Amino acid sequence: MRTPFRVLPALVATACLGVATLTPVTAFAGGHGSDDDHQALTLVGDVAFGSATSGSVTVRYRCESPDADDRRTAGTLEVSLQPSEDDATPIAQGQVPVTCDDDDDDSASVVVPLTATVAEVLAGPAFLTASFGAGDGLEQAVTVVRTDLAPPVSSVAPVTLTVHASPGSVKEGKKITVKGTLKRDGKRLRADAVLEFAPDGTGAFSAVRTVRSSRSGKLSTSVKATTSGTFRFSRAADATTAAGVSAGDHVVVKPKHPVKPRKFADCTALVAVYPHGVGKPGAEDEGSEVVTFTRDSKAYGMNKKLDADKDDIACEV
Repeated sequence: MRTPFRVLPALVATACLGVATLTPVTAFAGGHGSDDDHQALTLVGDVAFGSATSGSVTVRYRCESPDADDRRTAGTLEVSLQPSEDDATPIAQGQVPVTCDDDDDDSASVVVPLTATVAEVLAGPAFLTASFGAGDGLEQAVTVVRTDLAPPVSSVAPVTLTVHASPGSVKEGKKITVKGTLKRDGKRLRADAVLEFAPDGTGAFSAVRTVRSSRSGKLSTSVKATTSGTFRFSRAADATTAAGVSAGDHVVVKPKHPVKPRKFADCTALVAVYPHGVGKPGAEDEGSEVVTFTRDSKAYGMNKKLDADKDDIACEV
């Protein structure tokens, strides 16, 4: 006479063993719906392989007290690992004897060793079936973990770059000097870096030129001021060095022939002269959306009444 089993709730199984990587689910009991038996199983944790061909899985079960005339029942728990629910070709198999005594009031767990039926078991999704007796058991999607696979040690050294553009405010057509440093793994590096520039309002950086650092890792070049925007240095990765990019440094370029500041009656009149509004040099739009406004303290002061949101920018659009 076969000893009946009782289903362990998934929450209980997880709490008892402290395994959270894979949520356990209860097995299909009684031959997937049969009322003849109440035998059931619960999977706990991952299916772990310590090598390409050898692994294990932990299954938990609970025995109900057998009849008085049948004090002890033994059987075999069989487990099969397959590629998917639809593909029953075994990847690995295993079995272990299970015994129920009359004093088995608490749940028990058993580690089932698994032996590969293929050349190598790969880490990743799979499907597990486990059964004890005829027709009763567990069917569940699982994750196969290869504990023998350690991540490779990186041989690529990190890169750090800095940038400084001066002067921070300059007239159109004048010279801007952009300097910086280049380091590999904390040590100054003699190598190429790319100077990049993003005009205000676009956010998109494009290459200006390639700059070769000195033996002490210093970068330096000069460009003509054309429009306000942000400079930075970057370096692409190679076989031994990671990619890197510096923070940005913003410069304000004033037009050669600036508009003579004056007072406007409303924003319609102001934006006809200053297309994106006018504000203080260090101002930021309340919504951080408009960055192409004209930076002119005197013009802003004369039109401060048109600054509706009080963010030091008048008529930003």
